[in-house]
Amino acid sequence: MRLASTLASLVVFLAHSTVSQAWYTVIQPLDTIWLSAPDKSINASYLPFGATQTSVWVNDKYGTPRDLVLGYDNVTTYLDPPSRYFGPIVGRYANRIKNGTFELDNVTYTIVKNENDGLDTLHGGSIGWDSRPWTVVAWSESSVTFYLQDVAGSMGFPATVEAYVTYTLYNDAALTIEINATADGETPILLSSHDWWNLEGYYSYDGQNSSILNHTFYTPDVTSYVAADGILIPTGELPSVEGTPLDFRTARTIGSEFNETVDVCGTGCTGYDTCFVRDHNGTDSTLALELYSPASGIKLSISSEQHAIQLYSCDGLDGTIPAKASQGGLDGVVYSQYSCAVLEMEEVIDAINNPEWGIDSIYGPDRPYTWSATYNFTIV
Repeated sequence: MRLASTLASLVVFLAHSTVSQAWYTVIQPLDTIWLSAPDKSINASYLPFGATQTSVWVNDKYGTPRDLVLGYDNVTTYLDPPSRYFGPIVGRYANRIKNGTFELDNVTYTIVKNENDGLDTLHGGSIGWDSRPWTVVAWSESSVTFYLQDVAGSMGFPATVEAYVTYTLYNDAALTIEINATADGETPILLSSHDWWNLEGYYSYDGQNSSILNHTFYTPDVTSYVAADGILIPTGELPSVEGTPLDFRTARTIGSEFNETVDVCGTGCTGYDTCFVRDHNGTDSTLALELYSPASGIKLSISSEQHAIQLYSCDGLDGTIPAKASQGGLDGVVYSQYSCAVLEMEEVIDAINNPEWGIDSIYGPDRPYTWSATYNFTIV
């Protein structure tokens, strides 16, 4: 059913495209686009479908290139994936909307519910921005820009939104992602890049299985988090991270307090699926987090103006999805539980249903939406 609905969405959204079809005749939704930094220190690949980042290559401490993000070798798998959200832009409203409803100007809107047997909306609904073909509007050796028109009424959201996302690779192994969106009426917007990271590229350094639990995590300006119930719906509380296994203001491994995370990622779940709230008034150059693998020597530093960080420790992976060939999939390597980390820079989730937080999630003709993040890879 998902494959059929996705293919149907291709037809619907292509029909509404306002961008030159000359580009589209050259670049199809599942065509791979390769980018390289001028100094070749970082290489990456993308699909127009979902504006998806399908690989990110940097050298480890031994000078060996490693592919650091999860994905699928067969690009058609992205149409009907065993695990959704490998590398796309998620929206129109990332993460969860409680009850799939919100109020705007005294009108209650109901969004397509696609999680927990209809109790909430996740990442924009059953056909979110991750499941739609974006159009290539600019492309060079080191940068690509995708465009999407999300029409009024799609998934139940009001107003038509036009969005652009630009991926650019720079010297010294740097990647920037910039998202800009405008709406012809008031509507909630919350976007993010949804990459699944393993800084060892699933390589077995010294014969050790790759695990995110051995990666060091650091969030210097996180002071609180979004409390959630057993199915990860925000409760409206923003407790302090002080004295909890969510406090990474001093760098430590993700696994260092793992036994204390029971129920943190949902009822009966051990691990992290948490929205961390930053205390800052910074810019896109303000450090948000660091993730570091001592085995590979690769450290990822993300800077962003966004006020929240979602960390998911991949507890839902069960080893049934083979890793990409670049990560040893042909030799039996699989995407196993706790083998990766999803890092989403975003605004505080479900703020649309928690006005007491004082976060304005509504955008429109007089308030465009902007999002940016810089990913710097260094060897430590």
